[in-house]
Amino acid sequence: MWYKAKSRVVSAVNQRKREILLSPVLALLLLMASLLVSCRGGGERRPPEFGGFELADSPWPKVNADLRNTRHVEGTPITDPEIAWVREIEGRVAFEPVIAGDKLIVVTWNPFKILAISLSNGSVEWQRYIYIISPLLVTKQGIITLSQNRLFFFNNHGQIVQSVILPIHLRNPVLTLFNGFIVILDDNYLLLVDMENNDISIRFRNKALGRVFNPLSTSDIFMYYNYNGGQIVLFDPLLGFERQIIDDVKVTRYLSINDCNIFLSGADELDIMSITDSEKITRNSSYPISKYIGSYIPYDGCDFLAITNSTMYLVNDNGFSYYHLIPNLGTSIINDLVINRDGQIVLIAGESSDEIINLKLAFVTINSSANNDYYYTTMLLPSNISGSRLHVISNSDSIIITGSFNDASLIISVQDSKSSAARRR
Repeated sequence: MWYKAKSRVVSAVNQRKREILLSPVLALLLLMASLLVSCRGGGERRPPEFGGFELADSPWPKVNADLRNTRHVEGTPITDPEIAWVREIEGRVAFEPVIAGDKLIVVTWNPFKILAISLSNGSVEWQRYIYIISPLLVTKQGIITLSQNRLFFFNNHGQIVQSVILPIHLRNPVLTLFNGFIVILDDNYLLLVDMENNDISIRFRNKALGRVFNPLSTSDIFMYYNYNGGQIVLFDPLLGFERQIIDDVKVTRYLSINDCNIFLSGADELDIMSITDSEKITRNSSYPISKYIGSYIPYDGCDFLAITNSTMYLVNDNGFSYYHLIPNLGTSIINDLVINRDGQIVLIAGESSDEIINLKLAFVTINSSANNDYYYTTMLLPSNISGSRLHVISNSDSIIITGSFNDASLIISVQDSKSSAARRR
């Protein structure tokens, strides 16, 4: 169903002219046909090949950094970390923040608002009180987000430049892009939003999707995890049907796919899967793990990196290439990993008791030329930051950490000491 207000007005005017000239019965038939065409967008109309939206040129424009959910950033490796600035804000951070230009964009609940924080010094640039129910998406057309029945476009100054009323009331939506379309998935509904000549259209389908969890996309692949059904779904959002469903799987954090179209699933058993010709998922191999897997992320080439507590595995289609215990980091890895340039792994770990304490930010580098040996450096994080809702993202030359405590949140920028010294000069 395509919604275009302009075409409906023209159709109504033309219909009224016909009703004056034609018999009542024929006029009624024409009216019914006109409404049917208006709702269906011209019968069998398909969406254009490209929807018109593009991710912004930003180090972190969406949750998990990119459409593949790789959490990779071409950032400068940090060898001597230090805190550049700390900002405390009211409310709890609701979603993983994103980066738009020179600003960190954060959504909080209690109070409900969106705010922009300067990446250079941590000052609050602007804030707007609004109830936002989905992670943000930074595109070249603006910062996109959802309220309960509206799609909002913010500019980088915090102004709402466009607001689109949606045909349904959203509850648990996720927001991403596929071939230039904004894709909104919400339990039983799929909406596609495209833009042609600055005219926004919405394609709407009623579809039993399940509870969608962090979808991923490439130019020809769209896939998501059905949290309630324990299924990985290979999906065609343009036509609105499932290409393939894989049952009885677990995904611990999010789906992520590498350049070899390989992805992992599992929690206490690691499944290595691949997608062939964009049409079929193949379960290549399965390996039991002695500990619960916390995170896995594309690393290099066709390899994945998987971490269970303080154990690090390098995984590919041939199984486990190697694993290492990471000493002195604590017993629990508590955030999703970030991969900086040159393969530097950024993570947070702590000691697990009744609550996770002694949080450390660690920068781990694997030396592939030295028998996959590795070295790392750590720094202790402030004691009042909570380990339960931590987000770690990269801004090329810095790492941004957000964490909540009580009814407030801390935002911390960590840079290499050389970069900080250069800024001070």
